[in-house]
Amino acid sequence: MAEKYGEDLAIVFVEVQGAGQKKAEAFAWERKWMGTHAMWTSERPFSTGARGIPNYALLSTTGEVLMKGNPISDHSKIEDAVEAQIELAKSAPEDAPKSLGKAYKAFAKGDFAKAIQEARKVHEKGGEDAEAAEALANQFQSRVQERFARIDYLLENGYVSQALDQAKDLAKATKGLEDFDETNSKLKERLDSEDMKAEIEAGKAFSKLEEKLYEDGLEEKLVKKLSKFVDKHGETTVGKRAKHILSLAE
Repeated sequence: MAEKYGEDLAIVFVEVQGAGQKKAEAFAWERKWMGTHAMWTSERPFSTGARGIPNYALLSTTGEVLMKGNPISDHSKIEDAVEAQIELAKSAPEDAPKSLGKAYKAFAKGDFAKAIQEARKVHEKGGEDAEAAEALANQFQSRVQERFARIDYLLENGYVSQALDQAKDLAKATKGLEDFDETNSKLKERLDSEDMKAEIEAGKAFSKLEEKLYEDGLEEKLVKKLSKFVDKHGETTVGKRAKHILSLAE
């Protein structure tokens, strides 16, 4: 489901048998479960009330618990509910003013500049929808800032290739909106700096190996290649992430 729905569905897997972070992560690599947008943790966001495993809780776009139970027996029902929620997320809420429909639609398509501009147009016209339009524009701005923060996280934690792809997409999605000119400029300056050259080189070199690791897990031949990569790029953030993955194969 993580592969099928990508960023449209947030999935958090929770290890609940006390395996510890390293053992749980190694287990996920062995099962070839890595390489998606799914998150892994040993901290329960909340209790589902279930005693056995596996168990799940499906949250709505507004954080309400829609379903819970056994994910194996409920799989088809879960998919139906997920697809319904994704459709809801791509459209304006039922209680949203009709005048903001274009803004919601643009944001769902990834055109963040247009979405914010459309919301501001409604605000500038005044009237009964003006306050809601201003709040929506601010909400969209915050969500875009979160995407810039995600890129910072990716760079700082060795996901350089992913950061480059997202930076390119985000620059396009915010083009024409002065609010993010400075942020985009600073990000570009950072990516073009001398300090980033070794990181980008390591990121490009690691991309193909990383894809194979996701596909085949910690196979012996891939572990050997991983070791060679660490020897060459070990001082970069990408190399340090590769070193961590290598330690899981020990």
